[in-house]
Amino acid sequence: MSEEQKPSGRQDCPSEQPECQDGRREKFPRKRKALWLAAVLACVAALVVGVQLTLGAFTANDFLKAVAVTGTSQDLFASDVLAPYSTDPGDSPVLRSIVVDKSGGKYSFTFRIYNCLLDDTNVFNDKEVKYTLSVTAKDADGGAWSISPAADTYTFPATRGKIKYYTVTLDEGLVDKASFLIKATVDKDNSPGTSKCCLAARVAPVKRAVAQAASVSGAWVDSGAVKDYAAYNYRITVTGEEKTVKLTWGSNVELDSHFKTNHTDAVISGNSVTFKVKPGSEIVNFYRVGSTVPASWDVLDVKVKEVKTQSTGN
Repeated sequence: MSEEQKPSGRQDCPSEQPECQDGRREKFPRKRKALWLAAVLACVAALVVGVQLTLGAFTANDFLKAVAVTGTSQDLFASDVLAPYSTDPGDSPVLRSIVVDKSGGKYSFTFRIYNCLLDDTNVFNDKEVKYTLSVTAKDADGGAWSISPAADTYTFPATRGKIKYYTVTLDEGLVDKASFLIKATVDKDNSPGTSKCCLAARVAPVKRAVAQAASVSGAWVDSGAVKDYAAYNYRITVTGEEKTVKLTWGSNVELDSHFKTNHTDAVISGNSVTFKVKPGSEIVNFYRVGSTVPASWDVLDVKVKEVKTQSTGN
């Protein structure tokens, strides 16, 4: 090996020589290109991850709503007072006793109809529901009352949750006497969001009762001659605490066919039914049997009594 050749290390190359300068120019641009490429790849990776996280967040939110809507869509057309029906209950929906509010000498009660969860309006029925509200006073005897907003047709949108508030205002003379047949009838041709026929209830406004001894009593709501009626309303009143009662009737009347639907705990046996009644008033409907006209209210032989439940103490 000649002395000019060195066994290892880099060869000396003065910076003044053009070939050395060209080599350096060639070496540094390659490093810059590599750094730029790495930076670009890092940015692309960050963007991809960010898009996936954002998409995941929206997807998770949509999935949450989808579960609530599609899993309980029938529950997302509902009311806090009116009961759901798959067929029209006519004039005999479930009875609800509501304690009225008093303000400025007027009495009122409020109910709600909604297409969403009450505690989270972001979870709503994603299909439209159109209904027509009707309110009819029973046993009002000309007493004054009104509803606000007015009973009309309303459509729940498929884009957001909505809670509709309705307030019925009435004279004091109607409290503990009149009842209101309230029904939200679904427009089936324009309501893909529910298969219900309607929401309905017969609402009896009552005053806040003064604490008193527990008792069970019954009386006819209707007045006048029994021959003038083909259907009869019997009011059961419970004070103090919830009671199990037994209601019996004679052969001249029959129990309303919707009673069992509205009272899932009821046990019917022949001409009697046993069920629980909360403090307040509940109206039970009866209908005349056959063409024979009863001579008096007593002939109907409708009675109610408390059923004593046996304690299961140790």
